[in-house]
Amino acid sequence: MRFTHINSLAFEPDPRPNEHHLRTTPTPINICTASRRNPYLQEARNATVAQVAAGWSSRIEEFLRTETWRRIEAIFNGPPQVLQRLSRIDKIVGFGLGNLTTSAVGREGERPEEEGEGFRERRSCMQHALLVSLADLLEARTGSRVRRVVQEPAYLDTCKGALSGRGVEVVERDDGFLLVDERTLVFAVSCNVPVRQIVADLARPVGMIWDRVEPEDKSPPEWEENEDGGLVSPYTTDYASSRVCEMVQEYTEHLLPEEDADFLGHVGVYVRKEVS
Repeated sequence: MRFTHINSLAFEPDPRPNEHHLRTTPTPINICTASRRNPYLQEARNATVAQVAAGWSSRIEEFLRTETWRRIEAIFNGPPQVLQRLSRIDKIVGFGLGNLTTSAVGREGERPEEEGEGFRERRSCMQHALLVSLADLLEARTGSRVRRVVQEPAYLDTCKGALSGRGVEVVERDDGFLLVDERTLVFAVSCNVPVRQIVADLARPVGMIWDRVEPEDKSPPEWEENEDGGLVSPYTTDYASSRVCEMVQEYTEHLLPEEDADFLGHVGVYVRKEVS
């Protein structure tokens, strides 16, 4: 789906709309559907499911050695009252975790390098590693099965094959949101969809792992000027609205280490407080 601003409803729209008007006044929006070829099809044309699975496995091993994982283990191996709340989790739903194929084996079948663009590409593998590792931990702690569910429009068949091999379900369209309830742990990092706002309107999950909710997030992002004087739209789709800020007051916040921000961003773990 594509959203485009309509600067004027006149038959001859002003080619240079008033900047103050754009900043302060809601403009009409044209909403239309559009389909396009998955951009990763060409870049990952030589990859196989076996290659993706092997590349991802090595990243899972790498993730389990990070300070982030040690911190997550400490949070989810907490006191009995925390375990009681976490035992309610019957599924982890991940949103927008990225294309696993190019992250695992690189572009055109080449494994990503440890620096540069390839270093950033590993984000998807590491985020998927967190999801499956946490599900394994919860199952070990509670003795109950935890579903692993992901929703990502950029997946290729090779992504889905590797995920299926580790028991991860891929859902399409908006089905992931329909699964979110009071027994869910939601996982989303810098998603290009307003996941936090949608979840705040849907349910109160047991927990969330997503971008930290900072006090300044209470104000919507504003248009800014670049060095050439042009208007630049806010660089976020999933900012914390007032509803999100109110929602997280019902949760205990645990911040994750900054040292792993290259693949996880500035993320917090939110565990729901005891409900009387």
